[in-house]
Amino acid sequence: MTEGLAAALQDQGKTVVWLRLDTMDCDPASCLLDIIHASQRVNSHGCTNTILEMQRLPGPIYGWSHLFGKAAEELEHNLPPSTALVIEGMQVLNSTNPALIKQLCTFLDRLPREMSRYVLSQEVLPSELMGDWNNGLLLKSLTMNPESCRETAKESGIQVSNRCLQRVIRLSGGSPIIFSGILDACRLLGPKYVENLVEYSSGQDMLLQKITSSWLSCTTPEDLYTCCLMLELGYYHSEIGQAVCGEWKQNSGPWVQPLQDGWQRLRSVWQLPLNSCLSFNLHAKRELLLEVADYLVKKDASEPALTIYLRHNEFRRAAELLASLLNEMMNTGQWLNLRKWLNEIPEQILEDWPWLIYARGEIEAMEGDESRAYINFSKAKKSLQNSTIFLDCHTPYSERAPLMLVREIFLVLLPEQDNYILW
Repeated sequence: MTEGLAAALQDQGKTVVWLRLDTMDCDPASCLLDIIHASQRVNSHGCTNTILEMQRLPGPIYGWSHLFGKAAEELEHNLPPSTALVIEGMQVLNSTNPALIKQLCTFLDRLPREMSRYVLSQEVLPSELMGDWNNGLLLKSLTMNPESCRETAKESGIQVSNRCLQRVIRLSGGSPIIFSGILDACRLLGPKYVENLVEYSSGQDMLLQKITSSWLSCTTPEDLYTCCLMLELGYYHSEIGQAVCGEWKQNSGPWVQPLQDGWQRLRSVWQLPLNSCLSFNLHAKRELLLEVADYLVKKDASEPALTIYLRHNEFRRAAELLASLLNEMMNTGQWLNLRKWLNEIPEQILEDWPWLIYARGEIEAMEGDESRAYINFSKAKKSLQNSTIFLDCHTPYSERAPLMLVREIFLVLLPEQDNYILW
């Protein structure tokens, strides 16, 4: 469906700005920054004032409505009227931060009417969150009716029995992604082989599992590596494999969605069967994946690198990376994601990174949880035993500690000192 929409918009001469939401976008600051970064692929200077405003008046304190409105105002001037803005994966917010759905719909309303706007979701979104906004709304994935499935199979030239085709239509549920994947499997594995898989599959999950396993058995070790990388990251580009392990080609398989500029994306419906087939390979290739994470850090792709570090219990690398991001995340109000990541790092590791502990306390203080803030400030004190460490450790963040917390710093962290200049 998404490929068809993208092609249709391009045929209409639209400038497409496409944002795919994931779990990190449940943080309003991260979501807004992703919208800005997507628009900057069209205009690299877009929304610079909004970013400055995020630093001056962070949303967690002053509210997000003004910041999203500011972004809409700038996009009107930074993007051509022929722009089509597509937000895919809105269902992610429905289960984690429903209020953000309403905020995004208000943001879309503020865009000029000349701009096309589309929301793609895998599930129906609550009408009370959507408000009056319904322009270009797609509530769920489009499905193919049985006649369309038969016509598509006929046009492919693949010969399968009517019984098999009927079962494929039923097991696929009319999903164009699954149906086309089964046809691709027929081309690689042979129609008779796939007919046998279909005949002895009791449901969609079993069929996808069998197709995935059979497909991977025909691939080279290099192809398995690229599949592991795509499964871990959700995306893949041949430059990642080339940088880490040499000349690797692009991924192939029914789970691959081609994107622009050589990027590929993992289709969500194939994620579970692929994970089941590659779970052992992922464990065996742990060091390779960590090399990929190190490469991503050098390319300023910190979020996926941090996810890999945490998933593979590389907590010290994660803490080091998070400390380097601390100033920017605090300044722009990315507090939900920051706190989530901090909570995944063991306390004994955080003791070596006192400003991470302090940041958690600052977030709690800003939210009015004084008791928890006091506990974290006290924990930070234990890691700040001498003036050298206190003044020099992660100085970029120490320089931006807000003046409203100066009193807490002196009373809690340095109750007996009166001759240090911290800012």
